[in-house]
Amino acid sequence: MTEERELQDLGWCIVEIFGHRKLGAQCREVPLAGGVMLRCDIPGGEGVEPFTQFYGVSALFAISPCSEVAARAIAARYTQPPIQRYELPAPRIAEPDPREDMDPAADFYDDVEEGDF
Repeated sequence: MTEERELQDLGWCIVEIFGHRKLGAQCREVPLAGGVMLRCDIPGGEGVEPFTQFYGVSALFAISPCSEVAARAIAARYTQPPIQRYELPAPRIAEPDPREDMDPAADFYDDVEEGDF
């Protein structure tokens, strides 16, 4: 039988993801997708709205509890905004097909004389 434990509110932290990415956030464990994930609420900054990201335990390299001031400083320095829209190429405008103006019921042999073949 598995023991249920209380999910932790970690407070303000500096989180390192795979040892390559740092973020400052308010963190807590949450049940998600059949397991426990780390919810990181990243504060907004200059030109960046506040946003939330979830990380699986295997993605975490380090979690360092810190003050709100330190977490906000890291967030302002390292945070990239999440994807807000897909960058799709503009739709290509096709050239009009001259056959679209043709009447499908028209007899294409109206101008053909019997001896033309």
